Amino acid sequence: MVKNQTNAAHNGRYTLTTVGDGSTPWVLTRSTLEDDANEIPGSFVFVNDGTTNEARGFVLSVANPATFTVGTDDITVTQFSQAQAYIAGAGLVLNGSTFDVATASSSRIVVNENNIDLASVNTTSSNSATSNVTIISSITTDSYGRVTNIENAQGIDGYYLKSNTSTTTGLEWAAIPPVSALDDIGDVTITSASSGQFLKWNGSAWVNDSIPIINALNDVGDVTITSVAENQLLQYNGSAWVNTSDPTVGGNLTISGNLIVSGTTTTVNSETLTINDNIIVLNNNEAGTPSENAGIEVQRGTSTNVLLRWNEANDCWEFTNDGATYQRIVGDTITNAQSASYTLALADRSKMIEMSVASGNTLTVPPNSSVAYPVGTTITVLQTGAGQTTITPGSGVTINATPGLKLRAQWSSATLIKRATDTWVALGDLAA
Repeated sequence: MVKNQTNAAHNGRYTLTTVGDGSTPWVLTRSTLEDDANEIPGSFVFVNDGTTNEARGFVLSVANPATFTVGTDDITVTQFSQAQAYIAGAGLVLNGSTFDVATASSSRIVVNENNIDLASVNTTSSNSATSNVTIISSITTDSYGRVTNIENAQGIDGYYLKSNTSTTTGLEWAAIPPVSALDDIGDVTITSASSGQFLKWNGSAWVNDSIPIINALNDVGDVTITSVAENQLLQYNGSAWVNTSDPTVGGNLTISGNLIVSGTTTTVNSETLTINDNIIVLNNNEAGTPSENAGIEVQRGTSTNVLLRWNEANDCWEFTNDGATYQRIVGDTITNAQSASYTLALADRSKMIEMSVASGNTLTVPPNSSVAYPVGTTITVLQTGAGQTTITPGSGVTINATPGLKLRAQWSSATLIKRATDTWVALGDLAA
């Protein structure tokens, strides 16, 4: 039987024709039982002798039996059977085809015909005293956990069992001690008892003492009052109750009434703040003409804070994304009607300037040095009158537009957008 050839077409069943030696080559000739294309596919071989494949069976197969050519196409040799071999595992002995259970000592494990069992153990019992009450005071086991001896401790009428480490078993029977007075109890020490005293623990024994008189909180043992002041509270600091003006609540605090904070700064360190009220009032202490802006600022760590606020100077809502430049939040259009030529003011930001003039007129955009509009400011110009409006740059101001800076006709409009410090662009219905 030849298999596992580099050229799989050489696999198959052969007959030894010539026995080779050092000078004569070995000659194998394909067996006449399997030298034809229709004899090889599906044939099988049992190996009766050999070092590696003895007692194994192999089947021969080809890719396509219909076109198979001997000596040209590959022959695949696949093992399909093998003689059974037995190996005795741990604790077993193999005698021929029979497994037996092995035991290191028949005094511990007994192997019977149909089962195995623990060997019997002789046990002893001894008593350490004589009485009609018995308890087990000692149990002896061997290294396998089997009980080999039980020692009984028999009680004595009227006695109790107590610990005694100096005895063999660690226990002993003892008479119940009589208690005629508190002083007879082991950890009670009475000295010169008098009427009205009480027992207190001094760290090592219960002793008698007079009830202390408390005239002030400081007389209580674990209370320490230092420089007391109005509206202070008592708080436990881990070793004593002390007075403080700045108490700390370790758990949850529930206030059923109103909370009034009279300080100048209130800090909330929680991660989430929930408020049921639907209105938050800012600048509540403003009673006269408003002058302070009010809003909400978002702390952003290493990045610039952002802010949403009401600007009292411009009477508008605005926000900033960079902490410096504020953009208006535009709602309904606010108009500023003019009946003559006009120069823009800071309050005109985001408004519509209506030029209602009968004759030619100008709308002047002032320089940043006069009116510092933020970059991005938008202003709309609407010509409502018959007089043509010309958008005119102030000193140093550049206004880019096409085809020119004149509103084309009555009801024409244009939007001015500030793009840099003194640079604007005009977009709309313009003429040259």
